[in-house]
Amino acid sequence: MSQAVFQNYVVALIDFLNQGEELDALNRIPDEEPEKARFIAAADKALIPIDHFRKLFEDFARSAHAAGQFEPLMTVEVKRQCFRDTTITYSPLRNAAGELTLAGVFNALVATGCTLLASLASGVPFRGGIEVGVGTEFFPGEIYGPVLRRAYYLESKVADHPRVVLGNGVTEYLQDQAELPASDRDSPCRREVARLCHSFISIDEDGMPIVDYLGRGFCDFTSAVDRQAQIAQALEFVDSGHKRFMAEGNTKLALRYARLKQYFLARRNGA
Repeated sequence: MSQAVFQNYVVALIDFLNQGEELDALNRIPDEEPEKARFIAAADKALIPIDHFRKLFEDFARSAHAAGQFEPLMTVEVKRQCFRDTTITYSPLRNAAGELTLAGVFNALVATGCTLLASLASGVPFRGGIEVGVGTEFFPGEIYGPVLRRAYYLESKVADHPRVVLGNGVTEYLQDQAELPASDRDSPCRREVARLCHSFISIDEDGMPIVDYLGRGFCDFTSAVDRQAQIAQALEFVDSGHKRFMAEGNTKLALRYARLKQYFLARRNGA
C-alpha cells in the first residue's frame, strides 16, 4: 500500500521563454581561448537570468511573509523544485500546526507578480501558472499530483504570452476564505488576507484570471519609485520586442507581444 501522504498545495510553475537559443550556444565545450570566452559569455546569458529570478522570487516571498499583521495565517514553508529553465515553488495549505493558511497563495501572487515585472524590466520574459489542489511529496523535495499537472497546463497551454494565469482552485480557495462564517475566530483576518489577494488579480481579455502586477493592488503594496522605473524599462523591452517580431514577420511572437503591450498601456498607471 502506498505511503504517500496527499494534501492540498498551492503550486506556482514558471517557465523562462526563448532559452533554447541560449542553450544551443553551449552544445560543445571549446578548447581554444577565444571560444572559451564566448562559451562563458553564452553560459552567463543562459544561467544568470534564471539565478536572478530565483533570488528575486525568494526576496519577494520573504517580503510578503513579512506582512506580519496577518499572523498566524502567514506562516508556511515555501519549497522549490527546478528543472532546466522551469522553476516550481509550492507550499501546503496547512502550516506546521495543521491550520489552514493563506500564506502560500499570498506569497505566490506577490512573488510571481513582482518578479515578472522585474524580469521584464531586465529583458527576461517568463510565463506561469498558479493552482491550488491535491498533491504529495512522496519523493523528497518534489511535488507530484494533479495540482502540478494543472499548473503545468495553465503555463504551457493557457498563458501563451508572458503572464501568470490562475486556476479555478486558486479563485475558489480565496472565495471560500472570504466567506468564512463570523463564528470562526480567525475569519476577520482571513477575509482581509483574501481581500488583499483578490486585489492582486484581474480578469484578462480572454476571461482568464491573471496576476495583475500592474494593477492597483500591487501599486499600493510596492515601492512607487522602484515600480515606475521598472514599468518604464519593462514597457520599453515589450515595445522593442513587438517591433522586432513585426519586422521579422514573426506573427506568432508579434501577436503575443502585442497582447502584452496592450496590458501595459492599459494598466501602467495602476488602473
